[in-house]
Amino acid sequence: MQAKSQPEASEPVVIQNQTAEPPTMPKRNDKYFLNDDPMAVFQVEDQLFKVHQHHLAKASEHFREMFAKPGEAAPIPLPGVGVAEFESLLDYFYESHESRFANFSIQGSLDLLSISHKYQVHGAVRSSKVDLDFSSIRSNSTLTPLQKLSLGDLYGFDDWVSSALKMFLEREEPLSVEEAIALGFDRLADFVETREEQLEDKIRDVEHGGSQIRVSPLRGCRGFRGGFRGGFVARGHRGRGRGAEIPF
Repeated sequence: MQAKSQPEASEPVVIQNQTAEPPTMPKRNDKYFLNDDPMAVFQVEDQLFKVHQHHLAKASEHFREMFAKPGEAAPIPLPGVGVAEFESLLDYFYESHESRFANFSIQGSLDLLSISHKYQVHGAVRSSKVDLDFSSIRSNSTLTPLQKLSLGDLYGFDDWVSSALKMFLEREEPLSVEEAIALGFDRLADFVETREEQLEDKIRDVEHGGSQIRVSPLRGCRGFRGGFRGGFVARGHRGRGRGAEIPF
């Protein structure tokens, strides 16, 4: 008779005392944990705009001061601002660069330049100026010399003023009344003097064959009256015939 087999002794079970670590609480990212952005309502002409305060307050001290005033239910008026101007500023903040590039227009950039300069949104001023500088590449139109001169004086863009003066000097057509007025007396005097110097150089290079060449500096500014009298006469070698007047 076989003896009953003894059950094998089971291995001891080791119970480890494991204490679960409490889950760590996530912390707010220092850069991108944004608070709820309050909205602002503006009245521009006869239209109301409701937009986020964030972009405007970040970009302009003027808008920060507007938002710092005690809250009022009434819309914030923007006197002297056109609807197209304010829309161009909002497009600058809300639309992508690609979208603004595709929808470029000189008038839109001029609108953005006007309002961004008014409220000192410096990034928008630089952006609109660059767009206008390259307008001839991006569209079939560009700023005229008169526009560049007037806007350069208005916004303090010395490079635009220099560019406009250079274009006036290099072109064949004379100044208009509006251009002469925009130049002002001092710059107009410099313009006429420079034109005379240019013509003197041209006259020396022209084989005039004894003709008498007369040049009037006032031909450089068609329609401008007063301020300059006389001119200079470059006389050639002996010969006959009427003097040839060289336009500016």
